[in-house]
Amino acid sequence: MKLASQLQNLIKEEEEEKGFHIFANKHRRDAFRELTRAPCQTSSALAKALGYDVQDVEWHLKKLMKEGFVEKREYKKKLFYPSELIMKEDIPLFALLNTKSGWLIVNSLREKCRDMPFLYRHVSRATAYRIVKELRILGFLEEMKGTKRLICLNDNFYDKIEKYDALGIDFKKRFIEKIEKRGYSVEVIGTYNYEVTIRIVGIENFTLGIYISPLRTILEGKVWS
Repeated sequence: MKLASQLQNLIKEEEEEKGFHIFANKHRRDAFRELTRAPCQTSSALAKALGYDVQDVEWHLKKLMKEGFVEKREYKKKLFYPSELIMKEDIPLFALLNTKSGWLIVNSLREKCRDMPFLYRHVSRATAYRIVKELRILGFLEEMKGTKRLICLNDNFYDKIEKYDALGIDFKKRFIEKIEKRGYSVEVIGTYNYEVTIRIVGIENFTLGIYISPLRTILEGKVWS
């Protein structure tokens, strides 16, 4: 604990003295990259995903919030997400998808409509019903009645994915503009699986990755272990 605090102070002094870019620090770049991949994480979940000390992550998050790159919202817990990447109305959805049970059920429903007994094969019955209720309140479910009562993700959910694809493109553009306003040149050097790799050149030179389709990346990956 004491060593981590001492390291933070050394990094802070060096940054302020030399005027380092906000993203010159690798741990900070890693934290921001992970938040673009799976927004609305707690600092402890983020630290676990990265294998970093939670105090280190919290310090970097404070720096990113101060510079306008990250925002924080209280939703059951303190959640962090990149500014301008997600709509505030969708914080409950992303928070749900950052849980193992929520992720499992939504991905199962993406494959096909399911009945309730199928949904609680891998989570408890109470958990399955709770998540289905949350998704219904969020407006992403519909029911089909036949020989079985089936639960399905509706068009609102798939429209939301496409909306975030478009929003991610705007996010990339605004992010690059923010960097360039600080006197740095920016070059996009690659895009793969919704991740854009950016080369930043100025007083310091470094590479940064950001994800630009948060619903797709959070559904295709995971935060929990």
